Amino acid sequence: MGQNKMLKGILIGAVVGGAISLLDRTTRKEVMKHGKALMDYSVYYKNHPSEALQDVQDFYSGVLQKASTFTDNSVDMLKDVEDFLEKVNHISNRSSNS
Repeated sequence: MGQNKMLKGILIGAVVGGAISLLDRTTRKEVMKHGKALMDYSVYYKNHPSEALQDVQDFYSGVLQKASTFTDNSVDMLKDVEDFLEKVNHISNRSSNS
């Protein structure tokens, strides 16, 4: 039950906060500008669904490419760290044996 009240309170707070922020003229203009742009995109993609699908595929392809690059770079960094630690361990072992 407590979670239900919490979620309701968060939603009410978001609505009230959003409504209060619209009292500012600049904010209202920005909201209207972005809302119009969103409507324009929606109408365009409604009339060109294949382009919408292609854009989504391109977006996710880009995300996957970036994730793959990040993973490759991370693996390379871990190998470098492992090599460094092996060298430090080797030097440490030589020092303790002397």
